[in-house]
Amino acid sequence: MTNFLRSYALKAFCASAVCAALAGCGGGDGTAELAESRQAFARRDLKAADKFADKAVKCNDRNVDALVNSARVKIALAHLPEARRDIAKAVQLEGDADDVLLTDAEVAYLSKDYAKAVYDCRKVAEDASRPAEVRSQAYNVIGVVMWSAQHNDEARVAFLRALRLNPRNPAAWYNLGRLYRDGFAGYDVAALKAFEAFVHRAPDADVRVQRVQRVDIKDLREAIARKTSSHPGAAQRDSERAAKLIQEAQDLARKGNPKNALAKYEQAIKADPLSFAAIVGKAEILPKADRTPKGSERQLEAYKLACELQGGNTDILLKAAQLAYKYKDHTADAVDLFSRALASDPSNIQALDGLIASIRKLGGKEDVAKAYQSYREDLAARRR
Repeated sequence: MTNFLRSYALKAFCASAVCAALAGCGGGDGTAELAESRQAFARRDLKAADKFADKAVKCNDRNVDALVNSARVKIALAHLPEARRDIAKAVQLEGDADDVLLTDAEVAYLSKDYAKAVYDCRKVAEDASRPAEVRSQAYNVIGVVMWSAQHNDEARVAFLRALRLNPRNPAAWYNLGRLYRDGFAGYDVAALKAFEAFVHRAPDADVRVQRVQRVDIKDLREAIARKTSSHPGAAQRDSERAAKLIQEAQDLARKGNPKNALAKYEQAIKADPLSFAAIVGKAEILPKADRTPKGSERQLEAYKLACELQGGNTDILLKAAQLAYKYKDHTADAVDLFSRALASDPSNIQALDGLIASIRKLGGKEDVAKAYQSYREDLAARRR
């Protein structure tokens, strides 16, 4: 943002210089003190940053840059009343500036005034005339606020909007990873992808990078491996026999013998319970081999197992979700599967449409459906 120091007539300048000297500025306008504060803050010397921030404000308490800097230093020191005082003055001087609004939002969030935090951020995020990177920051803060208020789906939409505006926003990747890991049950693959994206995009100085690499990513990989190895029969896999049986099943299917093909796929699964190809093959042949309601149930269960083995496979997630949506008793499964498909491919309109329809079919969460609908409309508008 621009510096709010103004040019003055000689008489006014002399008067302000006297006031500055009395305030301990040594006759300056606070620019040097502001620079000192920023440098100290960059090296995380918060005590020095705070000292120089106070001096900069004393030199010129109408310098919005100095007020915002002082508020941010005091946020880092957890001095919320002082941060609130400084940012309130900045709001009076230039309440529509990006950094003023976002800092005011942060102070409001830390004060648990979530409505004000979201209000400030929306003024930035929804203003198309502002830079995409700044709007992305605002949506990231909205996501954090929504998550704190336990509105996990709305938080996800906000993080996804942030990443649509700026795919290199490390904070949004980090927060999306945490949300998928801690706010959505069993989204380990999606969380892992988000954390890996964060590591590749975060600046070297970000203190979270090493922790995410050494702890979060490692733990998620181990959790995924444990889940896979815990499947019954996983310890006695005969991949070669399974591959042979899959080939025999495919040959039988091509010859128009779906029931025998199904039997071969089931033998392949028995030989290798983790064979994704055998499980998907079974799911795809079942409608021809067993046209009963029980056959449809078996097909859905096969698809769901395939989704467990490859949680990032959007195509299989969508096939499973679409099948689940057909049956009233499986609407909750449809919501879960369409949601996982969206986690795998955040710009997939088919996943969004299915998720919105499934939420409305299940009932009781129209506000969540509207949040996804708004995001869907934004995606569609960008493609025109």
